[in-house]
Amino acid sequence: AKPSLSPTLCPPLPMLNQLTAMGARGLMSIIFIALVGAQGYVSSINDPLSPVWDALQADTEVSGDIKRLTSKCDLDKFLFNISNYAVNREKGVRISSEYVTSVAELLLQFSPLNVTLSNLLYTQMLEVAVALNATFVTTVPEIENVPMRGWPMKIKSEFPEMDSYQGGHIGEAVGLAAEQAALHGDHETAASLAHSVAAMLHDGFLTTDLKRTKMVTPGVVVYVPAGAPKGRHERYAAAHKVSMCLDKPQALNHGLMAGMAAIALLRACNAINWSQANWHLKDADGILLNITVYLKDLEEFVIGSARVLLDSLSVRNTTTSSKDVYPGPKGTEWYKWKYWDFSECPEQVGGIEDRWEDISHAQYEIKFAAKVSALGGEYFGTKDYFGVKRKDFRRFLVTVLNRIIVDLSVSGGARFACDVSGNTTNEKSCSQDRELSLRHEPAQYLLIVAIAARDDPKAKCDVISLVSSVLPLFVEGDPDFSTTLETKCKHTVLIQAKYYFYKYHADQDVGHLSTAEKYAPLLTHESRELHSFTVYSGAAGAITCILFAIISRNVMKNRFRLPRPIWW
Repeated sequence: AKPSLSPTLCPPLPMLNQLTAMGARGLMSIIFIALVGAQGYVSSINDPLSPVWDALQADTEVSGDIKRLTSKCDLDKFLFNISNYAVNREKGVRISSEYVTSVAELLLQFSPLNVTLSNLLYTQMLEVAVALNATFVTTVPEIENVPMRGWPMKIKSEFPEMDSYQGGHIGEAVGLAAEQAALHGDHETAASLAHSVAAMLHDGFLTTDLKRTKMVTPGVVVYVPAGAPKGRHERYAAAHKVSMCLDKPQALNHGLMAGMAAIALLRACNAINWSQANWHLKDADGILLNITVYLKDLEEFVIGSARVLLDSLSVRNTTTSSKDVYPGPKGTEWYKWKYWDFSECPEQVGGIEDRWEDISHAQYEIKFAAKVSALGGEYFGTKDYFGVKRKDFRRFLVTVLNRIIVDLSVSGGARFACDVSGNTTNEKSCSQDRELSLRHEPAQYLLIVAIAARDDPKAKCDVISLVSSVLPLFVEGDPDFSTTLETKCKHTVLIQAKYYFYKYHADQDVGHLSTAEKYAPLLTHESRELHSFTVYSGAAGAITCILFAIISRNVMKNRFRLPRPIWW
């Protein structure tokens, strides 16, 4: 159906404040860029040839970054890393998994890439994925003490374990590579890769065998289920020096990482032409598993994982509190949640892991929501098939704008809070890569929310606000450029964001554009193919947005900080 859109006003900053902010940041950024040699994640952006988003220019903008990705990412390093893992089973192999996942997602995102570049990306990605798949084993882990299949990993003990989080990374990578192989017509290779992931997920999660499974109900992942053999519980407690709450849910990102492996496998199994490939999956005891029954169980796992995510998110409303910096109307809904929900484990309350979700780990909740929505839209007929809806992405957007992006008068880590509560000093939330000098690096994953919500007219202003607050820190030549790291092979979210939002400077001042022009960069690929569409200009929508602008500007006058670049 053709999109029906109402006009939305996203007034820009008052010119004086905008120039003051840009001048202050620009001077420091020029010095900073000279010091680091302008090694940003993505290259500078050309002036848009048109105020309307254009696929050809978007392709041009990212082609150099993708070429740099193929040249900078050392396949030999990934393969060497994998060969080491095959011997020592150390968890450092994750970097190779993340490379495969990132490239597979790029290939999905940018179907119009030129054939030569696309084939190069695919060939490189598949080589690493096949090497990862070759490390799949059947073994008898110390803790379960029964045959299990997957990618065992040394976590906090001297022997390898079947870990939800680390194994989930490899499972997702191999699953997405399987989908790409199927989309490239190689269904036998795709099926081979998919079978490994399917075996891992069955033994670790889908089976009802309490000697093996970590899942107590669909999506709820624990370390050792309550009904598991006593010896399994004792062996885990001895290995990890912990005995409390082993039958309670793991940290949110651990369970969701296994869920993302399940999402990847569902994508692969739906892409594979099973008339050209053989399904022969058996359980760990050698009993053949029916494909229809298996895929239904897998689907229930993903639905359950989505339910776990949504149940973990507490809906809040913006208020007049000084902590709430969202520039939209008061009473707007947003999400606040914990890194690990210890409501069922009071013994752990107050510990290092009992904290509001931090800016680093928030990427897992955001990624899962985006990926499960895409799975629904591309393979199950509707994006909200698995329960994650547009309103959830709107709330995530407001979370970022309300509590995570806290000071736009500065660049770098000081722009962001450490966690979803808006804290900038908490010892638990602000440790490791959340310390001040590094905090902006994980902020790039916040762009996933903007990418996922780009086709939602009601989220337009928030999408532009988030993009213009985060993406410039990673674009060479931008006054806000802040990163000190060179191209990393797992950071393709920046390339994806640049593709959809290369017009971010122009989009900060979209008030003068026509409705069609304002919405063009935020439409899906499918919508862009509709070269003409009807826009219904609603007077109520215009009045509402004007009121938002007035309210926000009044609020702005009372803030002792430079205002945000985008206001309602």
